[in-house]
Amino acid sequence: MKKFLTLLFFLSFALTVFQIGACGTSKHQGCDCEGLKTAKSEIYVSPSKVNNEFSTFEYTGSLEADAGCHTKMTLIFRWADGNKATTSTERPPLNYEFQSLFGWFPANQGMETTYVDYDGFHVWKIEISEAIDKSKPEGSSYGIYVEYAGDSGAEDASILCSVTIEYHIYSEDAYINGCTRSGA
Repeated sequence: MKKFLTLLFFLSFALTVFQIGACGTSKHQGCDCEGLKTAKSEIYVSPSKVNNEFSTFEYTGSLEADAGCHTKMTLIFRWADGNKATTSTERPPLNYEFQSLFGWFPANQGMETTYVDYDGFHVWKIEISEAIDKSKPEGSSYGIYVEYAGDSGAEDASILCSVTIEYHIYSEDAYINGCTRSGA
């Protein structure tokens, strides 16, 4: 029995040493090595301003978003009039499109969630995570286009849209040389 316990002790010790040694560093490339950035804006549409948009290019003035990495795009919208936003459960008449520099990503109303926020406003939210082309990493732009789709003569029909785009900052070096990170 004593030999068995001694063997079990040494086996446990060896496994512990192996696990500690395995927590070293590892080589990563591409998206795993790039910094993250968040672009945010509040934009409006209404019967008098039928469309609007916000993009990473508009935010930075450059094509710094990595086309090869997934970008999380979130659109939260509600009636701009506070009273209407708290009392009406009617979905604001809004069309939207999640865009890249040369295309768009599919999305539809079935992907939306709705809830009442801390201020008592009825809000709608849609979120997607897409990459332009993982096989061709390069600097690009992601954006969200919104369009008022209601009655052109309606009053108190402005829609407030909160746009958030979380993206990787393109770095050619991240793909060529990669980076080293500590393991956990």
